[in-house]
Amino acid sequence: MSPSIVQRLKRSESSSNTIKVKCKDAEGNEVTEYLPIVGANDPLEFLLDLWDEANVLEERYGLISEGKMKFLLQSVGRALQGRYAKKWKKFASVISIADSTATRHEATNRGKWTHLLQDVSKAIFMKGAFEDQIDYLEDTKRPNKMDPTEYVERVFTINERLTYFERGASPLSAKQINRKIITKNIGGTFKSKYILQGGDDLDDEDDILDMINKISKCVAAQNEDDESERKQTKRESKFAEESTKKINPNIQQPCRKHDGKHDWRNCPDNPNNKLTNKTEKNNDNTSESKSKSKPSNSSKQKSEESFATESSSKHHSAVTFDGDFMISDDEQEDEF
Repeated sequence: MSPSIVQRLKRSESSSNTIKVKCKDAEGNEVTEYLPIVGANDPLEFLLDLWDEANVLEERYGLISEGKMKFLLQSVGRALQGRYAKKWKKFASVISIADSTATRHEATNRGKWTHLLQDVSKAIFMKGAFEDQIDYLEDTKRPNKMDPTEYVERVFTINERLTYFERGASPLSAKQINRKIITKNIGGTFKSKYILQGGDDLDDEDDILDMINKISKCVAAQNEDDESERKQTKRESKFAEESTKKINPNIQQPCRKHDGKHDWRNCPDNPNNKLTNKTEKNNDNTSESKSKSKPSNSSKQKSEESFATESSSKHHSAVTFDGDFMISDDEQEDEF
């Protein structure tokens, strides 16, 4: 059976369903607080969210020290649903609550409260969940899209919540987290910068986060410069390519309008297509020349009719002469 990881680096959104819890502040004013509702169909980490919120509630209003531990148990029980609620009832019902108003009993009740959270977690989580969680942190690289600072803060949060898993469970020390998890898995050029600046020798959470933040700013500035240089190089390459195309007409310019089926300079839809424009102009000139040299049918018919009329006139016209005239001997006809 594959291990069930309770807390992952990229966590699910927190539960949006809550219950109201009425408390009183130091002035005796009623205040409404909220606890997330958690059921068996929710991610396992939602249970740890509830434990955190319940602890905040207890510390804020001093519920255990004020003798209100039973109210605290009831409120958390209301926030649990399904089999989770049954598990809670099973363990909470056997707790013997001492009189917390007596100072000597407060520590006892607080210990019982802590054990209750641990016992319920162990009953719900799979066997070996504590060890699987540590192995997951040690073997999982920082996600590429996760900011280094966000990653380190998330690792510290997961480690802190290990105390909920079972009785006797304790989180790793800051030095252990730094050596076994952060330095090993933070990844890439960030890892080398972190080691070069001595980050892997730190043993305090605040010092580790400060170092991570400083390096993050340096890396971000370097990435910005690299991106700016990359864009400038791209612009220069594009300009050089366009200049080369203008100088050397033999370089192909695929037509984007027709999926590169032909050169854009030869595209019939290109208004600057000299070849197409020249062909159209030649076609227009040829048509005009033919129209001038070749008479139309109507003109030819009219010419033929005119010629026929003129020929007819030559054959049928009469010639008259005025005055006397003589016929020469050669032209006289013999009389019979």
